[in-house]
Amino acid sequence: MSRRVRRKVARKGKDKVVLPSYPELEDEGSSLDQKVVVDWTRLPDDTVIQLFTCLNYRDRASLSSTCRTWRVLGISPCLWQSLDLRPHKCDATTTASLATRCVNLQKLRFRGAESADAIISLKARGLREISGDYCRKISDATLSVIAARHEALESLQLGPDFCERISSDAIKAIAICCPKLRKLRLSGIRDVDGEAINALAKHCRNLTDIGFIDCLNVDEIALGNILSVQFLSVAGTTNMKWVLVSQHWGKLPNLTGLDVSRTDVVPTVLRLLSSSRSLKVLCALNCPALEEDSSFSNNKGKSLLALFTDIFKGLASLFVDISKQERNIFSDWRNLKKKDKNLDEIMNWLEWILSHSLLRIAESNPQGLDNFWLSQGAALLLSLMQSSQEDVQERAATGLATFVVIDDENASIDGGRAEAVMKDGGICLLLNLARSWREGLQSEAAKAIANLSVNANVAKAVAEEGGINILANLARSMNRLVAEEAAGGLWNLSVGEEHKGAIAEAGGVKALVDLIFKWSTGGDGVLERAAGALANLAADDKCSMEVAVVGGVHALVMLARNCKFEGVQEQAARALANLAAHGDSNSNNAAVGRETGALEALVQLTRSPHEGVRQEAAGALWNLSFDDRNREAIAAAGGVEALVALAHSCSNASPGLQERAAGALWGLSVSEANRSISSHRLLFRSPTAMVRSVLAQCECKPMLDFWARICSVFANYDMIITCSESSDSTAIGEEKLQLFCGFEMKDLGPLHYFLGIEVVDTPIGDPTPYRELVGCLVYLTVTRPDIAYVAHIVSHIAIGREGGVAPLIALSRSECEDVHETAAGALWNLAFNPGNAFRIVEEGGVPALVHLCSLSASKMARFMAALALAYMFDGRMDEFALIGTSSESTSKSVSLDGARRMALKRIEAFVLTFSDPQTFAAAAASSAPASLSQVTESARIPEAALFMIQILCSLEFSVICNMLYSYDLVDFSNDNVFNLFMKLSDHRTLSLSLFLFLSGAEIGRFVTMLRNPSSILKACAAFALLQFTIPGGRHAVHHVTLMQNAGAPRVLRAAAAAANAPLEAKIFAKIVLRNLEHHQTELNSKE
Repeated sequence: MSRRVRRKVARKGKDKVVLPSYPELEDEGSSLDQKVVVDWTRLPDDTVIQLFTCLNYRDRASLSSTCRTWRVLGISPCLWQSLDLRPHKCDATTTASLATRCVNLQKLRFRGAESADAIISLKARGLREISGDYCRKISDATLSVIAARHEALESLQLGPDFCERISSDAIKAIAICCPKLRKLRLSGIRDVDGEAINALAKHCRNLTDIGFIDCLNVDEIALGNILSVQFLSVAGTTNMKWVLVSQHWGKLPNLTGLDVSRTDVVPTVLRLLSSSRSLKVLCALNCPALEEDSSFSNNKGKSLLALFTDIFKGLASLFVDISKQERNIFSDWRNLKKKDKNLDEIMNWLEWILSHSLLRIAESNPQGLDNFWLSQGAALLLSLMQSSQEDVQERAATGLATFVVIDDENASIDGGRAEAVMKDGGICLLLNLARSWREGLQSEAAKAIANLSVNANVAKAVAEEGGINILANLARSMNRLVAEEAAGGLWNLSVGEEHKGAIAEAGGVKALVDLIFKWSTGGDGVLERAAGALANLAADDKCSMEVAVVGGVHALVMLARNCKFEGVQEQAARALANLAAHGDSNSNNAAVGRETGALEALVQLTRSPHEGVRQEAAGALWNLSFDDRNREAIAAAGGVEALVALAHSCSNASPGLQERAAGALWGLSVSEANRSISSHRLLFRSPTAMVRSVLAQCECKPMLDFWARICSVFANYDMIITCSESSDSTAIGEEKLQLFCGFEMKDLGPLHYFLGIEVVDTPIGDPTPYRELVGCLVYLTVTRPDIAYVAHIVSHIAIGREGGVAPLIALSRSECEDVHETAAGALWNLAFNPGNAFRIVEEGGVPALVHLCSLSASKMARFMAALALAYMFDGRMDEFALIGTSSESTSKSVSLDGARRMALKRIEAFVLTFSDPQTFAAAAASSAPASLSQVTESARIPEAALFMIQILCSLEFSVICNMLYSYDLVDFSNDNVFNLFMKLSDHRTLSLSLFLFLSGAEIGRFVTMLRNPSSILKACAAFALLQFTIPGGRHAVHHVTLMQNAGAPRVLRAAAAAANAPLEAKIFAKIVLRNLEHHQTELNSKE
């Protein structure tokens, strides 16, 4: 199963408001009579406003639209003192519509340069706090105008991403325009020169909190001139001249807190800074120079917070009364009855800088911090999640989502870190945040839950605490970022089989499907997660039916057809593959095939440049090929050509892709139409010979009569029409030369009219309409059993003709056992046709199959390779070789005698591996059941029963129709025939018996092989029949019935008694006879 975890801050969801939440109080003794009608419009105004404060902006707008009174209350100034525009696309039009509500706006949060340009239109002159992220594209001009329009500004924060286009000029404009500024935090500025900093010192006399974070250059001397500064952070800033720092910053009279985290500060500088009288706390997280100096320690009463110190103890030292439980220092401080303003300012600042630094450290994921994260890092993040500062809560939740991840691409997390979060009560804290009405907290909490849930123990805890219901509700959010993270959580939780049912019961399936329709464009992240979760859920039988019921098939096909993002394509294809993987247990396989454009989209995805997309698309086609109609429709949609091309290109790809490519070809090769009459192209000496060759394979007399009339038309006109998809006529010319050599012929030139049809020579152009037409014709052949069989025989949509043999041979040389089985199975099916068998020989398939039969670790692969070799050299290919080969094969030297000797030698060795001399001698001396049972157990291939399921489930509907017609079981002139077959196919007790008609030809060939002059092939045939008739096998009874109908007992008795037959053939034949008797006895007893 595939998962996805996220550890980057990019695209993180945020919430919308910073208004306080007031819990609703309910009198325990009060209750409402259900018969009383409540007039909500008559509620007191303060109650309605209280209700509005608990809602996000979108819900406020919806509630305000219910009546005129509430519309007026909805724009009350007290509801619009803060505004969070991060989850919304904010442009000038949006802000202009909000302007009338924002007269008294005091706090604003936004995201991106477009929103920054637009907030000028809000006309919120009294704005005091502005906080923005994703500010890479914000320019000096924009920031200067914002500062000029908001002279009352007290706090400006831009980050944590880099403000690459902001220079010192903008900082000077801020200093001049915002004299009341108290807090300035900017990230990623290239140069902060002395002139800009001195402007701040001159104009902003109340500036107490400065942060130049992750900057390239900062003027250290000028910072020493801002005498009002109390809290200073230069975390992550490079090129610092620490000598100047120690000389000038130590003299700042009000400096209380200093943050030098993630810098190259040296111990000497911190010792000098520690001499400052006002300094109380130094934060130096992840400073390698300090950590390397083991002699450095805290001194002069200053609190040093570093990775190598006890941070909780350092924080507790700031208080007069040190808490007995130092780990509870944050909660103890928040619950203090007697507040200390100065201490509150220090702790609020520490919360902010700790959350920021811990997140940055988690993102970079440096080596050697496992002990820190386990001992105190996780606990710090959980404590910060309970902060009263919303942005601190968000960063702490994001930090939890990030620090557990080891490998983002492979969805790998640190189990110890995840369980440390769970041990400290982190799951309950995260779920409580996810219940918040603030969408930013919802998004970050859902992200953390999603990543932690990769750990099975954490996933169990999340489910037990009600997390599945919470995530399912969040997936219905109108906020795309919240829905995206919730879908990611459901994706990871759905990996556990025990959680799939709970997700479905919580309405998660419908919520995920609705997400696809809701964000069908512009939401690649949410689409990938929704499709991934549905893919996992579709692997469960009950959940897969739920997916289909709520419109999941249509939604996933829509993604496969229209979405261009590779992650979405991969998960959509995987979901369709899982939906189609349940066989007869539900009808999803057929439903996917019937969905408009589904098969065409999957065929197209096999050509994707992304390997994961190709692999999942091939897997989907493999599963879909088990349905008869799907097989023909896949071929009509160009699936054979696409899969052959895929098999050609994946010889050096992953084993998963190789297995699925070979498996899909295997599934399609079950169809007689797709096996093809020829592996490449048959060259018949006349059209009459071609038709007669087709008719020779047909046992249906009415059809023979019909095609005989067609044959006479060809014979009378004796005309050959050739065409080519390309302008190169070389191949046609070569064929004409060969025909001229064998017959008296005349070239009539280009064809203009034929049987009343005007023929044009324009290029074919887009083949899609023609393929759609072929698809319609294929559907006709499926729904009209009277013409299906012969139509399939005549069909030239062929794996072999499209060059599928060579790549399958290449895949058979793979080192992956699963690829061995699928490639061998496909070659086995193709080898049933003599033309394909010859093509396999031409392409060097005999050595490959011999190698597979000898050395593969899979018994099943060796067995199928032996069967393929047996088909190739049982004599039918020799008859084909006498007719002629393709023109392309004339340059190849094919020695059938040498290949036959090699193949038969390998088949003999394979059969002998299941022959124990002692048990065979005992069985030969006595045909007692015990002796034969011992041989059976030693010869059994456990996977053989599963192998037959593969064959039988790949049923050709048309072959069933033909067989029933041949035996006068059904009158095809009856218009209700198709309905009859539908009823039969829906009946579970009869469906398996229908599967047997396809295997009749296979079993018949093995029975015929028992008469083959080759003793090796006799033994091989007896060995194969033994595998298919072992009592207890799922389809053994049906195989036995077919053999009895074909007169196999007589042939088996002859083989068992033949004087010149090898011992193995005799013993195996006896066992098969015993199996037939056993099943007949059981059948009689049931009757």
